[in-house]
Amino acid sequence: MIKKIGFTIALAFMVLGCSAEKQPLPKTVASQEIEVAPQQKQPQNISVTDAFSMIQNKDVTILDVRNQYETITDGKIANSQLIPVQVLDSYLDRLDNSKTILVYCRTGNRSVVASNILRSRGFNAVNVLGGINSWRANGLPVETR
Repeated sequence: MIKKIGFTIALAFMVLGCSAEKQPLPKTVASQEIEVAPQQKQPQNISVTDAFSMIQNKDVTILDVRNQYETITDGKIANSQLIPVQVLDSYLDRLDNSKTILVYCRTGNRSVVASNILRSRGFNAVNVLGGINSWRANGLPVETR
């Protein structure tokens, strides 16, 4: 019985769908009526070892977008500024727009989001691939409390 009903419904959709006259899209839909968001640029990425070299050789801002608890449990990169990604938009005035901003989190996911936010607001944000986990795995220095 269920197979018969399912077959009947499927057959009805096929018949109605195929027999219906296709209508062209209305010509009133013009490009000026539809606003298409520009494609967001992918963040520039950098390895942890290249980020470490950049920190040693350049005047950059290091932005940690994790929460404070994570900085206590996992440590942090020296001289990094903590602004959790959830509140980043509210604290953009604390960042120097003239400097490159190296953005990191725990594994690199939230830092991609934060980098996109920053780049969309005109900052030169660079995502540190792998975050603090990769930083530590490569034996780079970490501050702990």
